Amino acid sequence: MKGKKTDKKEIFLVEDDEDIRRLLHYAFEKKGFSLITASSVKEALHFFKNKKNEELPLLCIFDRILPDGDGLEVYHKLKHKFSDFPPSLFLTKLSAEHDVMAGLKEGAVDYITKPFSLTVLMEKALKLLKSKGK
Repeated sequence: MKGKKTDKKEIFLVEDDEDIRRLLHYAFEKKGFSLITASSVKEALHFFKNKKNEELPLLCIFDRILPDGDGLEVYHKLKHKFSDFPPSLFLTKLSAEHDVMAGLKEGAVDYITKPFSLTVLMEKALKLLKSKGK
């Protein structure tokens, strides 16, 4: 028997910048979503440690530059751990073509560089969520 998909409207963010976490928390809550945050590779992996596919957030946003590693590595591990990992995008200062291509080749649906437009980020995120029927 397959597990029932949760009706929680959760988004997961791995970001070490507290101001960005607060800004996105406010922006997503205003749109009816709850934002779960982690500020390091260790926290991100811990959040997903005992999750099942049906308990995953609807969308994940990863920073690449974290105090204890690269968000790309976190994404890679999680994507291979779960058979139905949610759509993900990167939000990072790493803007060289090879960095962008690394994120996209790994499977992220978008790669947004900092400084970023909150309006553009929200539009892209909401479009992804809408395509999932949320």
